Amino acid sequence: MGDPVFIKLHQSQVNYHHPRFIFLNSQLRYKLHSEFSIIKCEGLEHQDNSLKAQDIHLDLPNKRFQIIGSSNGLMCLSRPPINKSIYVVNPVTRETLKLKRSLEFSKMSESSLCGFAYDNIANTYKVFRTWTKKKQPRTRLEIYTLGTCKWRRKKDIHIHFSAPWISSQVLLNGALHWLPCHNGDRREMQTLIVALDINSEKCRTFEVPPPDNWLEYRGLSLLGDALSVTDYYMGNIELWVMKKYGLKESWCREYVLRRDMFRALQNVSINIFRIMKINGSVLLYGDQGDVYYFDLEKETLKDVWIDGLSQLPLLVDAEVHEESLISPKSIEIKGVKNS
Repeated sequence: MGDPVFIKLHQSQVNYHHPRFIFLNSQLRYKLHSEFSIIKCEGLEHQDNSLKAQDIHLDLPNKRFQIIGSSNGLMCLSRPPINKSIYVVNPVTRETLKLKRSLEFSKMSESSLCGFAYDNIANTYKVFRTWTKKKQPRTRLEIYTLGTCKWRRKKDIHIHFSAPWISSQVLLNGALHWLPCHNGDRREMQTLIVALDINSEKCRTFEVPPPDNWLEYRGLSLLGDALSVTDYYMGNIELWVMKKYGLKESWCREYVLRRDMFRALQNVSINIFRIMKINGSVLLYGDQGDVYYFDLEKETLKDVWIDGLSQLPLLVDAEVHEESLISPKSIEIKGVKNS
């Protein structure tokens, strides 16, 4: 199991035949902790309307967690709202690694954004964390490289941004992307994408389309190989796509999902599972625990039954994950021994 050659071969083979599964983080209305499950998602684009959720137990505190991200076979979870406790886990082997706490990260932090990515140039995994404090016109950044057992401070980002109510990372072109709020006001609609290069650890920003007056909130995801901004307003969803990476003039309103298009959606609030675009389609999640598969090109909708998923969750966080046998603890121990 610990042979790196075997682990790499297994990862390439298993993801060639079954390239993805969905990791779900369910939080029930009547429970104060997360429940985790995994779902194989092949077959959705055909006639299969039923999926099987397999419950998994991770050695974590009996608390609520949020998914930070998935990259190269490992996943990062944190304790909301300020990401003070962070874990790197392997959902397949059930192994968990709690990262050492930062000496600089303070309970007085106003807001925190986290990111997780594999740096294929340096062959390392990195956890990025930003935080802000009131009345300070900048955002602080620190990075934890797996195998070093420590956080390191980077140069402050000279923009004051904070986590929105719904936050997710997007990995694209060797960079992490977020869609934060600015000036410490969570009510302010997001107008900039923050991109952080995984290898150079340098930051840049992109402008996004101006928000509609009726906009309720925005989300960031991928549509194919392009950045996509999802606007939610009055029960409807608009998908904006950045046709040319980094060019603000290339934003295009690609799809509009109106609730009145489908009888099944008229009485529910719907959300898009983040970063789960499958063959030109999206998975939608309703506020009553219903799941729908929507083909963007054909504009067809079908119900999806997930057997084993707890009903009536308060929140379902989801991430497409690549299966592996990689051990986060072994990376950490080996790095410390070699330092």
